[in-house]
Amino acid sequence: MPNKPESDMEEGARKETERVLAAPRNSKNVLEVRKLQKIHANGVHAVRGITFGTMAGEIFGLLGANGAGKSTSMSVIVGEEAATEGVWSHNRRHRLLPQHNPLFNSITVAEHIRFYAAIRGLDTIEAERQTICLMQSLGLAQHCDKQAGQLSGGNKRRLCLAIAMLGNPALIVIDEASTGVDPENKRFIWGAIRRMVHQQRSVIVTTHSMEEVEALCSRVGIMNKGRMISVGTVQQLQSRHGDAYTLELLLAPDGESAVRQKRLSIKNAVVEQFKGAHTQEDLGLGFVMRFSVPKPAVRSLSPALKWLAANQSRMGVSYWALYQMSLDQVFVNLIKMYDHSARKLAVKSGTST
Repeated sequence: MPNKPESDMEEGARKETERVLAAPRNSKNVLEVRKLQKIHANGVHAVRGITFGTMAGEIFGLLGANGAGKSTSMSVIVGEEAATEGVWSHNRRHRLLPQHNPLFNSITVAEHIRFYAAIRGLDTIEAERQTICLMQSLGLAQHCDKQAGQLSGGNKRRLCLAIAMLGNPALIVIDEASTGVDPENKRFIWGAIRRMVHQQRSVIVTTHSMEEVEALCSRVGIMNKGRMISVGTVQQLQSRHGDAYTLELLLAPDGESAVRQKRLSIKNAVVEQFKGAHTQEDLGLGFVMRFSVPKPAVRSLSPALKWLAANQSRMGVSYWALYQMSLDQVFVNLIKMYDHSARKLAVKSGTST
């Protein structure tokens, strides 16, 4: 197994690979994964040599479309599947919270927690203490005698989270933390996950939700077709792979014909000031305009902001904002870049991807 990253790796993935492979075991990491591969019996190469580590007090997000290899990677790490190649290690207990709730419909909330506490070897007194604490902290105390089959989707997810937290594991792996729950429960679950890191736990969240990543994750690993194609904070990913800024303008209220003329005038002014700028969607509102502004057109932010402030009144704009490309757009850019590189490599080597 080579002890160095591939030469054509993206910067963030390369640096993470170098960090993990630099020593036999990095004491900062609760979990280390080295060159992990998984090939299914049908020949499908689900995971292709990923390397990363997670630290205490960190929420690490694994982001990718369906079929990217996220869930398979985590199934291997927690021992549900065998790896084809590679090594991984974690220094203490770990738990998996799967995407589908593994509950028994006829058993109550409290009985579930006590049952799993007994399986994990907690004595009766400690099991009862943790059952009470977890029900209180996750808002389940009022449902303690309710059967799982009678719970809402959000409360079922809370119960599964309580089960995963039993025994104070150092590493918790959560597959699609808030899939299928209402907005109120989603934010409650996110808050509970954030509180885990205050106890120096390491949490891995696998998801395809950009909103979930931005709300929760200290760092993000983006997977595509079984490979880890980028690693970094959300800010780092946006800086490295966001090739444009978004300029949003809100026009001052005016008559319909005046607004049409104003939109044309603003478009000409923005395109003239920022080379390569072009309009995005207008959100279906005549008073809102969005432009994609290439980063080379904004050599530094200060002059761009000064120009916008100086010309705001002249253009008839009541509000403006210039911000980085969204994580959704960065994700799409990375996938396109990876797929383009893979196609070039396949053509060069005479193979197909």
